[in-house]
Amino acid sequence: MKTQTSIGLGLLALLALLAIVGPFVAGDPDAQLDLLNGTLQPPSATHLLGTDEFSRDVFARLASGARISLGVAAVAVGVVLMVWASGCAAGRSAKESPEAAETRERVLGHIRDGLNAKDVVSERQAYLEALKLDAHDAVARNNLGVCYMKEGQYYAAAQEFDLAMKLAPRAPEPHFNMGLLFEGVGKLEQASDSYALALELAPQISRYRVCLARTYVKRGTDEWRARRLLDEALKDELDPETIGWIRETQDLLERNRFDLEPLK
Repeated sequence: MKTQTSIGLGLLALLALLAIVGPFVAGDPDAQLDLLNGTLQPPSATHLLGTDEFSRDVFARLASGARISLGVAAVAVGVVLMVWASGCAAGRSAKESPEAAETRERVLGHIRDGLNAKDVVSERQAYLEALKLDAHDAVARNNLGVCYMKEGQYYAAAQEFDLAMKLAPRAPEPHFNMGLLFEGVGKLEQASDSYALALELAPQISRYRVCLARTYVKRGTDEWRARRLLDEALKDELDPETIGWIRETQDLLERNRFDLEPLK
């Protein structure tokens, strides 16, 4: 391995020397010496590597090519170093400062308080406190929307869910909660769309399948999709009440009936 490295470094040094010294020794690489008698001459004291079919000095052209190659390589290395340096700078700036870390911990503390709150008013206040510290926290936005939905403030809830979707595009919870909101106010088509998005983002969650199937059943459309969703949900569902609703719905679908009570 050391021998190969030494050979490689030696060839690189030779190439660099050729690029630097060659133009001064060999002359103009594009000079045409004698198109009648000077083409394809063998190596000599005048032309170290002979001439090509256009009577140009091969050594001069080799030296010129080496200089161009090293120049391109130097530019490429410079660009790589600049990108690396900017990446390092971005990495350093991305590191959380002690103040930011403290703020983040306080935000999480308020979110935990909201999750443990005994009533919706205390829960809502906890999330509002979290958002005072970080207005871009998607979890606090989503959970605040749930509080508004519990209180019947549907427009405010929809605003919070929409903000949470924009802050965390890959999070399924805001889409699911928007589906619950739409379903609660009777907008079943929009509810289906929201549940479908949530399920696309988190296909492993059985509840999303159940809720999407429920909207299909309520709408009296896409019976085959409802059947498939319920069959898949039954494989993973653990809640006895939900399992009972799934089986009841499957039986009713078998009889082509859609007048069932929805799962609460």
